[in-house]
Amino acid sequence: MQDNELPLVSIYTCVYNGEKTLYRVFNSIKNLDYPNIEHIIVNDGSIDKTDELITEYIKDATCPVKYIKKENGGKHTALNIVWDIAEGFFLIQLDADDELLPHSIRFLVNKYYNIPEDIRDQYWCVHGRCITQHGDFVGDKYPDNINNFNWKEAERIAAKCSGEKIGIQRRDYLTMYKFPLVPCVSHVPENVVWDQIDNKYGTYYTNEVVRVYYVGEGGNLTDKKRTRKQFNPTTYKFKFKVINENLYGKSYKNIFLYSFCFFISSKDFQKANKYYKDINKHKFLLTVLAPFTWFLATFYRLIKRIK
Repeated sequence: MQDNELPLVSIYTCVYNGEKTLYRVFNSIKNLDYPNIEHIIVNDGSIDKTDELITEYIKDATCPVKYIKKENGGKHTALNIVWDIAEGFFLIQLDADDELLPHSIRFLVNKYYNIPEDIRDQYWCVHGRCITQHGDFVGDKYPDNINNFNWKEAERIAAKCSGEKIGIQRRDYLTMYKFPLVPCVSHVPENVVWDQIDNKYGTYYTNEVVRVYYVGEGGNLTDKKRTRKQFNPTTYKFKFKVINENLYGKSYKNIFLYSFCFFISSKDFQKANKYYKDINKHKFLLTVLAPFTWFLATFYRLIKRIK
């Protein structure tokens, strides 16, 4: 495929208070050997110098940049904006503290078009792998023959391989799904969307290293004091799994974990997201579980000093 035929790739970065690490993103995009890209940046209400850094970056950017500033609402709300404004045939997520290797986009795009044409539309994503800033491979490598299996079996095999992955994703498949806006949940887990797409389309797996994943630095949102509010996203994740049994199968484990986490979650979450809301199908079981899981959750909060 000639350079003038290469499809547009939208690289997207959702950032909150990223002034210390954004330079990695900027430098890696400038060093990419793939010519047809756009960079989408959504600033999720940063209160540091992130806005100033992005403004300076745009002046010297080597590709078109779309920059959106918004009030803080969580990464999932930023991703919904990306879905609305991205124009690339492929999208790829680059976190605000990591970097892409120069050959990454070209490799992943070429790998996608090397999939036989008669089955290519069955795939929505091509995965590459990561190394740490120290050069260590992150996680377990995929088996060499993983793509010889049908994509459902390949997905099952890949799930057993630990470690960070990153991939290009087809926009037409990805943007069919928006992240729900859940009261009192600051971060809707990304698997809420990924799992729905994985149920319909496959991923093509490679062990090619395409991203540097920085470890041991802590996160912008790290909080050493554990609060009940921090359990809200986890509670919603299990609730989503209980509701969507067509994706995950009927699981008493998920029902139990939802009930347990609900009683650890914050009071405002419990008020806004009633215990039985949207899951009346399991109302009897949840009623039976409630006293037991309430007791366990209360005991857990006490020994872990979760307030």
